[in-house]
Amino acid sequence: MLVLTLALLAPGADPVKPEFTYSDFSRPVDKIAASVEKNRVVFAVTSTRGIGGATINLKEGMWPKEVVILLTYENGEGFKNLENFRLATDRISATGSIKSSGKVMFTFLNGKGEREPLEPGDSGGTLDIKIVQTGKGIELRLPPDMIVGSKFVTLSWIDAFRR
Repeated sequence: MLVLTLALLAPGADPVKPEFTYSDFSRPVDKIAASVEKNRVVFAVTSTRGIGGATINLKEGMWPKEVVILLTYENGEGFKNLENFRLATDRISATGSIKSSGKVMFTFLNGKGEREPLEPGDSGGTLDIKIVQTGKGIELRLPPDMIVGSKFVTLSWIDAFRR
């Protein structure tokens, strides 16, 4: 047992490749697929109508340093104008739109995972979540290591040109 533990902790040892499950889809026909590389994962969200939500659960391993969420339609067409999105872990909740790229407002959640009542204008600050229109759709590029330590990320999205 000690030898196995030391082998797992040895410098240069390959970390366990992360595995994910998906749940709580607001539209059961929507899908998420992960493409995992060494220090990066891209979650391709396929939405039938451009409005929806789901939870990405970390089943095994650790979150890669870079996490990207790509929003597309089922026909392969990308989102055009992200009107609103919400991203939450067990400790933070961030809400923004394509216009808030690089300065997405967030709040801290209490020990029960609930947002505390805030006064108008209050927030925990801003997060450098880049919201980028690409040829494939709209990407949410999370800051490095933003969700490390969390077991899930809950998402919701609304495309201004939804169907």
